[in-house]
Amino acid sequence: SYWICFLSNNQWKISEELGRGQWQESSFYKALSHQSCEATCMVLDDKALPLTRSWCLFEVLQTYRLVHAEERSNFEGLFFCAKEGVIGFQEESSSSYDVTIAL
Repeated sequence: SYWICFLSNNQWKISEELGRGQWQESSFYKALSHQSCEATCMVLDDKALPLTRSWCLFEVLQTYRLVHAEERSNFEGLFFCAKEGVIGFQEESSSSYDVTIAL
């Protein structure tokens, strides 16, 4: 499974989703640290605005920690997804360079 934040949080129960002040109890942390989570997918707009949001940066930090955790050797890391494709993922129709330049 993959963690895609905007599809995973109940926007009407933000306090609960954020762990009521305990980040280890947040839905973000619990989902990312679960053994079934294989990677983090960050969906970027043309201005990469998610990289300006604190909770998105929290997810990036947790992803970095998981990539370097010995017990999570199967974790694939962070995928930056854009309308042009996944940055760094080669397909016949586009290159990571093309996607990056399009952003």
